[in-house]
Amino acid sequence: MNSDTYKLSYTQNFILQAELLGERDGKMNIGLGMRLFGEFDYQRAEKAVQKIFDYNEALRVVCVEEENEYVQRVLDDYIFKLNVIEATDYESAVKETYDRIKEPMDFVNDVMMKVYLYRISDEEHLIVFNIHHLISDGKVFQIVAKRFLEYYANPEAGRDENTNSFFEFLEEEEAYLASDDGKAELQYWKDELEGNTRLEFFKDESNENFDSTTVGTCVFEKKMMNELAQREKTSIFNIMLLAYHVAISGIHNSDDTTVGFSCANRTNKKYWDTVGYLSRAVQNRLIIKDEDKLSDLLRFNTKKMDSNIAHQRTSHLNQDTQFYIAISNYSTGAKAPKFNGIDIETKDFQVPRKLNFVTMLVKETKDKVYGALVCDTEMYGRERINRFKDIMEKTVSTLFANQDACVRDIK
Repeated sequence: MNSDTYKLSYTQNFILQAELLGERDGKMNIGLGMRLFGEFDYQRAEKAVQKIFDYNEALRVVCVEEENEYVQRVLDDYIFKLNVIEATDYESAVKETYDRIKEPMDFVNDVMMKVYLYRISDEEHLIVFNIHHLISDGKVFQIVAKRFLEYYANPEAGRDENTNSFFEFLEEEEAYLASDDGKAELQYWKDELEGNTRLEFFKDESNENFDSTTVGTCVFEKKMMNELAQREKTSIFNIMLLAYHVAISGIHNSDDTTVGFSCANRTNKKYWDTVGYLSRAVQNRLIIKDEDKLSDLLRFNTKKMDSNIAHQRTSHLNQDTQFYIAISNYSTGAKAPKFNGIDIETKDFQVPRKLNFVTMLVKETKDKVYGALVCDTEMYGRERINRFKDIMEKTVSTLFANQDACVRDIK
């Protein structure tokens, strides 16, 4: 084991405390599955995963307690062994994966990425990368999946020398916070969020237990969303963010809405493919009046986002956020990755959790855009979740049909 230790980042400490104070039921584990068709070489796959561990120190981290605080230490010589699990069909493999995802990770004694390979047949396999949130943001899953496919296809591929390590990133961030620019950025957020309204959540009396995403998922045609984004000179994500703000305003009857959107925080190219928790929850505050035009709000919010993103490096210090919006772990967009020349089906795995905040998870496929509301159903309940979804869908469809539509046309 390496004798060097590294401080946990602010966000890592936040996640670790949530894990230690929780029920240790795997709710900080997130998985990405890839359904692979065609010939599959187990030895080649094992070597590909070993390279991912070898070249990414953050995946070999364990947390140890020193002087009453946790620090992270890198295992020097971690040997990965691929365990092939027999599965009768894809559905049973998915079901077993959910069971495995629920198992808490021993982050004191073992690495925080687990890999499961299911053999469904000689021509069909499901590989799942289960990674603890302490060492991964949404971008990490894309990096790990990309690297696995690269190393599998080319076993001689080496480390990307243009990518810095997660620990170099932490050192730079600590120095930035102490600089004049870092202090000015902290002041930006203090001014931006001063006096923002904290909204009251509801208590649903029905005590109905269900997955909020089964009721609260909006579905939009990708063609329509692309046309709207082009017309308004913005992005699909910005459109979804506006609809989310409007829905929050409508459900909570509040003009003042703040949403934390997940930002990769990888503008420096040397960290674009760094494995580790680099992401920031950037706060986005929007005041919404009934007389406001939706198109004006969208333009204003797009500019506001640009300014907020420019100050993303210290945004994680504002953790008291009730609403989040994020892109799905592996949003394939128009171009799906391939294996043996065949499109790969991807699947996200996460344990449903009772949260004191609400998340809108955005995913794009070739033809559709999805927005799934992830929340504690005791906070909202079926009726409010349905209404939330309806307001979002109506916001987008109304804006698409009428550029002069106002907020009052939605509510």
